[in-house]
Amino acid sequence: MLGGLGLPLTAVRISQATQLRGILPALIFLKDKPAKYQSARRSGVKVDEIVLHATESGGDQTASLNYLSHADDRQVSVHYWIGRDYGLIYSMVPENRKANHAETHNDRAVGIEMYQLDGFKGDYTDWQYNAVSQLVYEIRWRWNIAKDMVVPHSKLTSQRGDPKNFDWSRFNQSIDMISLRALVTLGPDFALS
Repeated sequence: MLGGLGLPLTAVRISQATQLRGILPALIFLKDKPAKYQSARRSGVKVDEIVLHATESGGDQTASLNYLSHADDRQVSVHYWIGRDYGLIYSMVPENRKANHAETHNDRAVGIEMYQLDGFKGDYTDWQYNAVSQLVYEIRWRWNIAKDMVVPHSKLTSQRGDPKNFDWSRFNQSIDMISLRALVTLGPDFALS
């Protein structure tokens, strides 16, 4: 997604996104698996939120990914899916389109799903923390999304508790380190505010 949708793709922005590749190695593995349920975002609504989700099913990774690409009558989808194993990261809905993941927030939010073996234990892997941190940094940088607008699904609806037992401190420290590394390596245009 580097240099993808968000701020206008000027020559400078494309050059900046290319420079980021060196500090966001997990995103090199990003593959496409288009989700069936997606639609246009409401006109005039700015993307200003990122919602983190976690699977709560007992199925395996392949079943989880396939479900979100062609969901049943619930018609759910997400923008990104991150598996437990190194290198498993998929783009499912382009960020300029709406995915069905957070009810009334769908028009303004980017949704990221992390696969769990057990939806109640919070058994996230190092790969998942690295991948989600790098992805969130990159999305925040492109769309200029504030830190406090990266939220758990549970904050938006009382019916959901995900991502359960997610280590928000570890996640936020990782993003801060990425932003610092980007600032030192590439300059002030790459630091998150």
